[in-house]
Amino acid sequence: RRRIPQVVQYIGEICRYLLKQPVGEAEARHRVRLAVGNGLRPAIWEEFTQRFRVRQVGEFYGATECNCSIRDRGGDTFRWRGENVSTTEVEGVLSRLLGHSDVAVYGVAVPGVEGKAGMAAIVDPHNLLDPNAMYRELQKVLAPYARPVFLRLLPQVDTTGTYPAT
Repeated sequence: RRRIPQVVQYIGEICRYLLKQPVGEAEARHRVRLAVGNGLRPAIWEEFTQRFRVRQVGEFYGATECNCSIRDRGGDTFRWRGENVSTTEVEGVLSRLLGHSDVAVYGVAVPGVEGKAGMAAIVDPHNLLDPNAMYRELQKVLAPYARPVFLRLLPQVDTTGTYPAT
């Protein structure tokens, strides 16, 4: 009996390399529903899942440091103002807006407030980001509850051995 794979494993930058290849007819003929691995950047996640029709991605973070945690890239959410906020959706919007810059979005607790407010950590090594211009653009494409409340500008992204910065 022939088995048809429904789960694949990726390592490091392989998803980025696959996206660089010309679109082929065969890439739509599969039954993969889950991709698991480490090193999938938010900027590539959305394009990868759409092009290759993968419904869910499970990201292992810190696997080489024996400090492994699993992150469900398809379901990372936090609640703010009574609404669920998808971190991957906000990361995707910011990445497109900023030209595929390294971006991480997560919820942070605010003392005395229910839920978690959005924090966007953005790599901006040359201090070129204009937060006011970025926020004006976010107002056009994200619901008020999904817009990051806090902004953290970083000179570089913290990485693990299997998640190299390029």
